[in-house]
Amino acid sequence: MHEIKEYLDIGITPELAESIAVLCCRCFEDSKRTVGERVNEMLEMKGSDDPEHITGRRFVVWQGEQIVAHARTFVREIIVEDQRLPVLALAAVCSDPKIRGMGLGVMVTNKAFEQVAVGGWPAVSLFQTPVPNFYQKLNCRLVTNPFVNRRNAQEPEANPWRDDKIMIYPNGFAWPEGTVDLNGSDY
Repeated sequence: MHEIKEYLDIGITPELAESIAVLCCRCFEDSKRTVGERVNEMLEMKGSDDPEHITGRRFVVWQGEQIVAHARTFVREIIVEDQRLPVLALAAVCSDPKIRGMGLGVMVTNKAFEQVAVGGWPAVSLFQTPVPNFYQKLNCRLVTNPFVNRRNAQEPEANPWRDDKIMIYPNGFAWPEGTVDLNGSDY
């Protein structure tokens, strides 16, 4: 039986950051970031007073000395038609390619989604994915709003997402229409 452990971004250790970074590099081979760059990013979050880093959580599954599944969440306030909406950002969901199919990705994702409680805060999770079918089975749905990032000084009206499939959880959330300002870079 695999157990999920939860870690706060503000309490991450160099050893934990390296274990997470190694898994992420194995899973996201198309990313240009190295293990060292990922470790530095995680450790820089520790001392930050940015609300995204203060609310950041990581859900991991260990197998011996190695992390075999991971998901990260944090709270971000997006802007839709001049109204602010807090969302639970879901990022870096992955499981070791050598043992995929054991349900570990589902485990860490469901654990992350537990933060989105009925009537709770935030009430919805927003994320990008290249594998929407995986998330549709977990009560998620695609949204088709245009997205911008007005904090991007060079291209504020450009789509900030890398993936073209943007989803929310839960499926039944009354998602607003109109252009969404992601209010920061993609995740």
